[in-house]
Amino acid sequence: MLLHVWLASMVLITAAPASRQLPGQRESCAALSPSVPPHDSVQRYLWTLPPLRCRAYQREAARLDTEMTTQGMVEAIDQATNELRPLVLALARYYPPGQFGSDPQAYIDSVFRFQARWYWLASQPDGVGNSGTMHRITMAYGYLGIIETMVQDLASGLVADDPEFPWDEWRRAWQHDATAAPN
Repeated sequence: MLLHVWLASMVLITAAPASRQLPGQRESCAALSPSVPPHDSVQRYLWTLPPLRCRAYQREAARLDTEMTTQGMVEAIDQATNELRPLVLALARYYPPGQFGSDPQAYIDSVFRFQARWYWLASQPDGVGNSGTMHRITMAYGYLGIIETMVQDLASGLVADDPEFPWDEWRRAWQHDATAAPN
């Protein structure tokens, strides 16, 4: 299964058509590759993740450029979240069997639901349902942030004991804003 997820992510990287360069974009997703080739499968897989995130954000940004409704904007953000969510399970499979219980997908889903519920409640100081339509967009970005943090936490754990892994470089690549205007 892990090999299947890894191969699927590699197909996305190599077979995906080149993304349209967005106005003001600093650099392409291809520029997020490592300066030093990784030497094992975990590192190779980790270096496939920043370009996947970059492309998900580019698709989201392209769709947000044309959306005029709250629902459409939420759907665009959710699309990026759904593209990145399988990466959490793929990374969890690099951990020892049983690390995340007998069903890692169920465990990951429960962690996400708990964090999402917490974020939902904490972001409505005037009470649930009193935050207006923009709250839905804020929440969609919050859910995306939960998934990104889970990926980063798992990646960090996988290479924490490897002094040769360029963690700061990987983290910068993972957090790269593919849609930001140049400074």
